[in-house]
Amino acid sequence: MNVSRIFSHFRSAETKAQTLLHSFVEKIKIKFDITMK
Repeated sequence: MNVSRIFSHFRSAETKAQTLLHSFVEKIKIKFDITMK
């Protein structure tokens, strides 16, 4: 078991999760803006 390899795997997974979360938040913002108008 290579520790640095596991660590980099977790880092990439974290980055993917943050990207998904960010796009999700952007979609909600757009929907909220449309609803407010």
